[in-house]
Amino acid sequence: MSNARSSRQYLGVRAIQPPDLTIADRAPAATDIAFLRGQLWLDKTNDASYQFSGTSWITLGSGTVGAVVSLTGDAGGAIVPVGGNMDVLGTANEIETTGTPGTITWSLPSTLIAPGSFEATSTVLVGTGLTVTTGGILVSGGDIVLSKSAAAADVAIEVTNSDNTSGASRAGVEIATGGASSGDPYLRFEISGVGASTMTLGLDNSASDLFVISNSTAVGTSNALTLTQAGALTATTSITATLGAITATNGNVVLGTAGNKIMSTSTATTTAAGANSFGKVTLVGGTATIATTSVTAGSIIMLTRHTVGATGAAALGMLTIGTVTAGVSFIINAWKTADATDLAITDVSNISWMIIN
Repeated sequence: MSNARSSRQYLGVRAIQPPDLTIADRAPAATDIAFLRGQLWLDKTNDASYQFSGTSWITLGSGTVGAVVSLTGDAGGAIVPVGGNMDVLGTANEIETTGTPGTITWSLPSTLIAPGSFEATSTVLVGTGLTVTTGGILVSGGDIVLSKSAAAADVAIEVTNSDNTSGASRAGVEIATGGASSGDPYLRFEISGVGASTMTLGLDNSASDLFVISNSTAVGTSNALTLTQAGALTATTSITATLGAITATNGNVVLGTAGNKIMSTSTATTTAAGANSFGKVTLVGGTATIATTSVTAGSIIMLTRHTVGATGAAALGMLTIGTVTAGVSFIINAWKTADATDLAITDVSNISWMIIN
């Protein structure tokens, strides 16, 4: 930097040049503080400019329009690169807005290259897209809101780990709260304007960390299904297995309240039982053959005389199971009490049967 008097200076008057501008072949140093606030500094060698804040120098920028622009310091309003990329440099590796409001706006956005993290403490407006090549996006205050009207299309959040070389290459979404004295982590599903359609699932922190599905906007209210940390499942109304079985491997089916019952919505009323495991039939000549595909060679078949039917005063027989043909049929016989090889042909009782496999 040259401080020599210009040949155009006279009577103590500076030569004509841009006001408050220092032109040098270097960047300002920490010791260059003998300037008025607002003083500009142009580093010709590195094509960079600075402004004195009163205590330190603030980098204004470098390069040309369309090139990578490096900005430091706080932006009370908007930072608008005309073109190209915004390259986040420096130790903090962040763009931080502190004004009210503080907004970072890309007029022609391209790629945000962030070696560290991108921290949004206010509002970030992105025109066409935001790509973070390394690091993460940290929102220290507020929410991330994805709102879009997309006719005949999905609006989705996707989490993908594209690596296919290791079983430890996982992808996931974590929803967490602060601890045992905090609220509930939850995930809510709802149809706008239809309150009764809302379902919320999550951990009920105030109820022994039950995993619940609630017919409500809040976990723990109007629970439809609960699962304890030990694995005990409770349904408020009913559980239906449409194409499978409900299996108690190491437990029981417990009917714990008076009035509880085993119910079947399909019960056979003739010998043609189809695939039914329950039914009622009238004996003919002391016998009946029940055609059901539910019977197996190891089936337990329970018989009950429902009524005596038209038997009247005639003799009743002893009910027993005859021949069982797996997957085809089984026979009900009513034998005479005096001769277990002779059918009581006068027994035309109504017999109820149940197969347990």
